[in-house]
Amino acid sequence: MKEKQIKQFEEALAQKLYKLDTEKHARAIGEAAYIDEETFISPDFFLYARCLVVVQGKEFYEYVV
Repeated sequence: MKEKQIKQFEEALAQKLYKLDTEKHARAIGEAAYIDEETFISPDFFLYARCLVVVQGKEFYEYVV
């Protein structure tokens, strides 16, 4: 891929992950979900959960959003 295409992919992925970066989504990731401000949630695990949504494809991503 050309550098421009890579940068476009990076921006598109960042936008999709950002759209999933909400408290509502953080509360819906299973046992490691966000509960409140005093309960630890792994930022890495939440990122991985959002990445999983994206790699499942457009239809699943749109359903989750």
